[in-house]
Amino acid sequence: MNNGDYSSQQNIEVLKESEIRAQRQRAAIAELAVHTTISSGDVAGAKQVLTETSSHVLRVERSSVSLMSDDGTMLECIDLFEATPGKHSQGVVLKSLDYPWYFESIRTNSRIPAGDARTDLRTSEFTQNYLVPLGIK
Repeated sequence: MNNGDYSSQQNIEVLKESEIRAQRQRAAIAELAVHTTISSGDVAGAKQVLTETSSHVLRVERSSVSLMSDDGTMLECIDLFEATPGKHSQGVVLKSLDYPWYFESIRTNSRIPAGDARTDLRTSEFTQNYLVPLGIK
């Protein structure tokens, strides 16, 4: 197999993985659209359904929903789901003074795809107090 064949095979695998991920996401959206907890207006239950579903679909250990304060200086976690223990928590508040790069990034971007959260400027502010203790890279 020459380098061109290997590269083509890698591209095919990436496309397959992308399609599988997209299928999981579409199925989750369809399920959420008719989920009785969400449609009933149960906000407390809905945020838990959302974090559990996103953790499963995205295949991540932790998923959360946070709300930004009206003045944009604080971000409060209203639900954090941790997959391995299967538990929910809430209440952590992040302040823009403590995480200026992160707050600037979420103001200007819809997503923050950080390949390495410890070295990415937008998320590196979390390294010592959050990423290292939780083993997140």
